[in-house]
Amino acid sequence: MFIRDVKDSDIIELYNLFKSCFRVDEISLTSRYKVAIEDDKIVAVSGILPVSESNYQGYEIDWACCHTAYRGRGYVSAIIRECLNELPDDKIPVYCSCWRVQSNPFINMIYVMNSLGFKEVVRNRLNYSQSYTKCEGCPNEVEGCFCCEDLWILQR
Repeated sequence: MFIRDVKDSDIIELYNLFKSCFRVDEISLTSRYKVAIEDDKIVAVSGILPVSESNYQGYEIDWACCHTAYRGRGYVSAIIRECLNELPDDKIPVYCSCWRVQSNPFINMIYVMNSLGFKEVVRNRLNYSQSYTKCEGCPNEVEGCFCCEDLWILQR
């Protein structure tokens, strides 16, 4: 595995990866993203939003996504760790809003956040951005499944 900055030529491969993790119709790439490469393909991606673009009073981890066949191998952790190492030493906290499917708590970033030293701030905040609590098109369409948001913070 190696990690590198995203390139313009990655757009199609990243679109397909994002589509497998999230309901997206389009993506825009900026230099803040990094990708993990394994077997000559992009297997994971994430980045950190600057404070000026964040929804919080600090930096914000953005679009963490890993190909299903490569999950649990540390790719997202490695990308986020590298992004964190590149932040200025300004003591501004880093936030991560993690969506979680309650019917399967292992589809989440709890382990990643804990391994990187983040602390949970809010758990089980219902999907506030939509008028429903069940995600439409959720890949885990099972009875009683709805998506929640957990908010994490890293005090630096």
